[in-house]
Amino acid sequence: MTSVTPLLRLSTFEVCVLTQLERDCKYGLQIVAGSNGLLQRRMIYVLLHRMVGKKLIERDATFEAPTGQSGPTRQLYRITKRGRHALVVFRAWTKAA
Repeated sequence: MTSVTPLLRLSTFEVCVLTQLERDCKYGLQIVAGSNGLLQRRMIYVLLHRMVGKKLIERDATFEAPTGQSGPTRQLYRITKRGRHALVVFRAWTKAA
């Protein structure tokens, strides 16, 4: 059986990302835009990379910059089963507290 304790160690930032990805896949800057100022552009990709490592989210697809635009590839992120479970446990824990 998986230990629940590590799943409770979600930062406010991680909860914000998981809550947004609960409904649909998003790009990093879409997540920033939907965070009501909590997340910033300069931190989002470090946070997303860490969350991929924890298997809370995964990269769903990678797209090249639109024709005529320069820039890095764009990655779409989605929540994993582990991420959904972590969010459910977190919500249950905060209700009980």
